[in-house]
Amino acid sequence: MFAQSFSVRFSSSRLALRLSGLLCSCFLSASVWAAKTPTTTTLGIAPGTSVSERTILTFSATVTAGGSPVSSGQVKFCDMENATFCEEGSLLAKVWVTRTGTATLRIPLAYGSHKIQAVFQGTSTYGVSASSAQRVDVASGAVSTATRIISSQSYGYGGLYQAQVAVTGAPIPPMSGSLSMLDTTNANYNLVSISFTDSTIGFTPLASVGGTAIGQPQFTAVGDFNGDGKLDFVVVSNLANKAQVFLGDGLGSFTQGATLAADSPNAVIAADLNGDGKLDIAILNLETIAIYLGNGDGTFRLKSSPSTGDWGYGFTIGDFNDDGIPDFAVTENYLNVVQLLLGNGDGTFRLGASFPSGNNPEDIVTADFNHDGAMDLAFVNQMDYTASVLLGDGTGNFTLGSTISLSDSPYTLVVGDFNNDGIPDLGISALVQGASIFLGAGDGSFTQVSTVSCGSSANGYGMAVADFNADGKTDLVVGGTLFLGDGTGNFSVFHYVGGNGSAVSIGDFNGDGGPDLITPVYSSNSPYSGNVYLSLEQGSVSLLVAPIRVLGAGTHNVMASYSGDALNAASHSSIVAMTGAQINTTLLLNAFPEKSANLGDTVQFLATLSPQTVGAYLPTGIVTFSDGATVLGTSPLVQGLATLSTTTLTTGSHSIKAAFAGNSNFKASTSPIMVVTVAGTITPVITWATPVPITYGTPLSATQLNASTTVPGTFVYTPAAGTVLASGAQTLSVTFNPTDTTTYNPASATVQLTVNKATITVTANNATRPYGGANPSFTASYAGFVNGDTVSVLIGAPSLASSATATSPVGSYVITASLGTLAATNYSFTFVNGSLSVTQRALTITANNQSKTYGQTLTLGTTAFTSSELQNGETIGGVTLTSAGAATGASVAGSPYSITPSAATGGTFTTSNYSITYVNASLTVNKATPTVSIWPAAGAITYGQSLASSVLSGGTASVGGTFGFTTPGYIPPVAGTNAQSVTFTPADAVDYNLVSATVNVLVNKAPLTVSATATKYYGDANPTLTPTYTAFVNGDTSAALSGSPNLATTVTQTTTPGTYTITVTVGTLSSTNYSFTYVNGSFTVAKAPLAITANDRTKTAGTTLTMGTTLFTATGLKLGQTVGAVTLTSTGSGASATVAGSPYAIVPSNARTGTFNINNYAVNYVNGSLAVTQATSTTTLTSDTPDPSRAGSPFTVGFSVTPATLVPTGTVTIVMDDPAATTCTGTLNATGTGTCVMTPPVGTPNLVYTMTGTYSGDSNYLPSAPSAGRTHHVN
Repeated sequence: MFAQSFSVRFSSSRLALRLSGLLCSCFLSASVWAAKTPTTTTLGIAPGTSVSERTILTFSATVTAGGSPVSSGQVKFCDMENATFCEEGSLLAKVWVTRTGTATLRIPLAYGSHKIQAVFQGTSTYGVSASSAQRVDVASGAVSTATRIISSQSYGYGGLYQAQVAVTGAPIPPMSGSLSMLDTTNANYNLVSISFTDSTIGFTPLASVGGTAIGQPQFTAVGDFNGDGKLDFVVVSNLANKAQVFLGDGLGSFTQGATLAADSPNAVIAADLNGDGKLDIAILNLETIAIYLGNGDGTFRLKSSPSTGDWGYGFTIGDFNDDGIPDFAVTENYLNVVQLLLGNGDGTFRLGASFPSGNNPEDIVTADFNHDGAMDLAFVNQMDYTASVLLGDGTGNFTLGSTISLSDSPYTLVVGDFNNDGIPDLGISALVQGASIFLGAGDGSFTQVSTVSCGSSANGYGMAVADFNADGKTDLVVGGTLFLGDGTGNFSVFHYVGGNGSAVSIGDFNGDGGPDLITPVYSSNSPYSGNVYLSLEQGSVSLLVAPIRVLGAGTHNVMASYSGDALNAASHSSIVAMTGAQINTTLLLNAFPEKSANLGDTVQFLATLSPQTVGAYLPTGIVTFSDGATVLGTSPLVQGLATLSTTTLTTGSHSIKAAFAGNSNFKASTSPIMVVTVAGTITPVITWATPVPITYGTPLSATQLNASTTVPGTFVYTPAAGTVLASGAQTLSVTFNPTDTTTYNPASATVQLTVNKATITVTANNATRPYGGANPSFTASYAGFVNGDTVSVLIGAPSLASSATATSPVGSYVITASLGTLAATNYSFTFVNGSLSVTQRALTITANNQSKTYGQTLTLGTTAFTSSELQNGETIGGVTLTSAGAATGASVAGSPYSITPSAATGGTFTTSNYSITYVNASLTVNKATPTVSIWPAAGAITYGQSLASSVLSGGTASVGGTFGFTTPGYIPPVAGTNAQSVTFTPADAVDYNLVSATVNVLVNKAPLTVSATATKYYGDANPTLTPTYTAFVNGDTSAALSGSPNLATTVTQTTTPGTYTITVTVGTLSSTNYSFTYVNGSFTVAKAPLAITANDRTKTAGTTLTMGTTLFTATGLKLGQTVGAVTLTSTGSGASATVAGSPYAIVPSNARTGTFNINNYAVNYVNGSLAVTQATSTTTLTSDTPDPSRAGSPFTVGFSVTPATLVPTGTVTIVMDDPAATTCTGTLNATGTGTCVMTPPVGTPNLVYTMTGTYSGDSNYLPSAPSAGRTHHVN
């Protein structure tokens, strides 16, 4: 029942790394069938490999085999930046290959570095191949965030508050940054800031998409229908009998697109079904599948409606017969079967096999459950409380695998890797409140490990899987509830998303890299209305901000402000009202002079209030200065400072303090007490008149430093004599140190000195340019710097301008110098103008090349010329052109002649503005063509002869000359009348051209002799008789002839060897270029080759072999004939033939009798081979003397070996079964007998023992088995 998309899986790689099994194609295995054609996959990326975030990138994979496009199969696009294999965790999308051998994916990528690779999955015909990985760098972009103050609470005193603040943004990676509480009433004063480095995931509230345009929405499919790289979706309504397309803007909003007709639809799939690279839509109707082919712009056209059977309820897509073309598998709810529809690659489908199911099969998925490289199927049987697994063999056939028993009636199922073992697992939802998790074993069987319950708030209809929290483990959505997986197949409830619909589709609909949810929801009661809801995943931070101190009395509007991070944009909340409190202040007091003064001195007090400013708030009011209880005076507070000067302090100690009265925003405060001691000494009075102004660059001297007093002492000046001061008002200071320090205090004084600016003369530098050009950049020089200064002390530049324009004639123009942006701290300026000289422009006039025919008079005119470097669109009226070649008698031999230009006049140009250069051209005199009034006649030739054999006669021309064939060596290709080129060559070849025309030449046929020869072996069928031709000319072969001659003979298959006649007559033979003479040929019948090979034989050494006359093979007999007997002889057939002489030749000869006639054959006799093998032998113990024997005494044992046809050689070993296992060995003599001596050891018990003997064997005999036992008595 779930929608599936096999075209574009995700909208960003950040989401791709987090989705786990959104499509069952995650577990598609590459085809593993052998003997496949190798392929090559290449990858192109546009618009480039360095882009900004949310840029739509186009990834184009091209698949070829032997240089030709591969037009079927699928390509996986993967981000290999943090992956080893192109598989589930790195998969961006899986795209069907188009008819042109391409697969295209258009998506944005998340910020960061990526390494993109395209992998062709292969088919039963074509092998797997992968492109090289290409790096793509995506610069970060800002994701919108939202900041909200959830609640605020006052502490009840001092303007103190706490606030609960929430910030939402991109879900991955975790949000970071800082949160500040800003007082908007007080110039956004920052009351407090908190930094954070982590966030949790959540979802936006459900938002409806589409409204009443949908009707009763039930099932959805996701894909990029208009090719803009942004995810769209289609939703179908069973009640409304339609499908509605919605086009996404990549930011989470949708607009209504195409409306498609349907018939009680139960499911929908988006995939490229006709291999054109555009996403199509398949709608599962009651008894058909409606195939709508996409136009790539969000519109569709109905292609076909293949029948599925009765009540198609669920369907899935995959390549079930491994031909690289998408197929469908449909569950038929009433017929209780799974029906295959096999794709033809053009958007049409044909019925495949059907397979039995349980009762009421519904949802169905596909994956490679047993890892054999072929796609399998899994589906639920609602009425049986089971799920079934069908195992595919890659040819479109399936066999029943495992059957899963369930405790509730199942509805939907999904595929995912829930325990991270690389094997597809199943999640199966029940009709109410939950789902069961089954882990795959990799062989098509499953084991239940856990269940999840949605409670009473949600049903279990819709299911989907993805890695929602980016921990590398597959999570699960069931009935609007998100469950987080732990990587072992177990899940915990995390979040109620909402939207308890019949289906769930996942995609990144707003481009932030997080998996978002599309859920159709409708009422189960009439009128069954509903909507499609969108819920966007987001990052979330919740912060308790405390304490917040609101400074300043009254009500303040406070907002929360988020700073943003590398991915998330800054945002701020709406304002909340908080009541502030007065600001605490601190007052400090300083005195000048500090703590002590002389009687009569002026003492200055400075009160400094802190803080001096809080946002836009400034402390204002009065500061009161007191000496104990006595008020010395008051002063207004200005920028946090208040001053008071007094000369009334008496000799002794004074306790001074300052007090700030406060205002509405700032509290009152009093400074600590400062003790000032006044001594009874006299401070001299300094007399210092204001100096006369000086000019910058003049050093200070006694003229300015001339302070005086009536008391003896010394003066110290600041700055000192010799100092050069900057221009402007400068302060000169002096300190007087009295000689009598007991009576007098030191004294100081200041005066103001005005330093005037020095003058710099700015002179515009002279410049030059040609007429018509733009003015050059003007420059200036400077004079008058003092004090070692250079142009580096200047700021800006003077204005340098001229009235001359591009059309100004040659002459001299003023360059006016003025201030412009020029400035200097210590200088003023005077200006001197410069001069711009406009000079003549170099103009080139070139005569045009011309031509005429010999004997003509040419008028040159005045306009056949070109010019370069004319300015301002000016023109030249005419130029005088002269040439000696213009006359009638100018010959070709003197060509080319110079055309000389001069005296340009007229037009709009002015001669005085240009320096003119004239360039000559060439006048070419071409040859004239004579007139031929009569062309000569040509004599006849024979086919194969060249035109040089034809004689030309007659011919008349307007000038003297000769006639000849243009190509005298040419051989006409066809007998008959041929038109050939004849050329007239004038006697005056210098001034006249050659002239050519065609004349007819008669070509007679050439004679050709026709004969034939043939050869065959006796008994063979006659070969096809072929003619031979003699005297072809002109490189011809029999291909130049039509038809064939009649060739006849009396020879048959049974004709005996000899030479016979082939009669040659005309038959159908004809030719355009040849006449024929017929000569009879000969047919030779040769003896047939016959090989007679003696059969290979084998015999045992010592036996005689009868050779006979029939053990042979005859190869090459004809007409079913036979050979009755062959004489066979071999030196190895007698009994004396040894193994050592083997093998022996079997020589055949004298073939005879049977049905063959030896005169018809050339016989070749081939020897056979006779192999002599070792014979078996028998050992017999013949005697034991004496018997009995005594222990420790010897006795003799006799033995023989048979057969003795070839006398055996070697030894016989005899073993007795006494306790010592006594043995002896003897050698065979020429009669095949022998003896050996055996001595039982002393102490051998007095018993009867058994002896056995074994022969060692030789080249002619095999070793014998142990002989029959012979008893021997030991006493």
